[in-house]
This record gives sequence, C-alpha cells and structure tokens, in this order.
Amino acid sequence: MALTKKFQASVASVALTFLLTAVALPAFAGDHGDEVFPMKADVFQQKVEARIAKHKAHLEQRITDGKLDASKAKEMRDRFDARTAKIRAAVATAVQDGTVTKEEAHAVREAGGGHGHHRHPQK
Repeated sequence: MALTKKFQASVASVALTFLLTAVALPAFAGDHGDEVFPMKADVFQQKVEARIAKHKAHLEQRITDGKLDASKAKEMRDRFDARTAKIRAAVATAVQDGTVTKEEAHAVREAGGGHGHHRHPQK
C-alpha cells in the first residue's frame, strides 16, 4: 500500500507540475499562432489570469477526483500558489510599459516553469 501512495503522490506531483507550467502559455504567438505581439498589457494580463483561474479549477477537480487527503491537497495548492505568484510577478514586470513583447511573454512562461517538458535528473 505504501508503494501505491508513493505512486499516487508521484503522479499527482507530475500532473501538478504539468498543470502549473501550462498556466502562462496563452501569450505566445510563435507557439499558438493566434496572439500578435506587441500585445496591450491589459489584454495579456487578462489572458494570463484567465489561464490561472482555469488551471486552479482543474487542480481543485483533480484533488476532488483523486480523493486526496487534506495534507496532500494543501501541498498541491501551496505549490500552485507559489508558482502563480512567480508568474504574476513576471507579468507585473512585463506590463509596466503598457505593452508586452514576445520576449517579455517568454519571460513570463519561464517564470511559470517553461514549456512543461519534464526534465529528468542526470545520473
């Protein structure tokens, strides 16, 4: 049973990491083709906040569906909140001049953990 809990924790951790790295993705024209840069700061900020809200709802659904105990749920929420704080700080920097360039949008993505590619530790 301990292996099962470890496996569940590992799967939940990987899922959360993937979820969090996707938070900042809506603002990258080269990757999705529907955004044009430079972008107005308020539009960019709204897109990022909408994405955060969507992923927060998804996180809560995963917690509910997975019937995670309170401590694991708190850990996942805390990690999500820490990552979104980094994203929001990067957004605040990007929107200071009223527009967001593609390079600034990429900086926001990196603050959120990049593209979501899982990096394996080197042996």
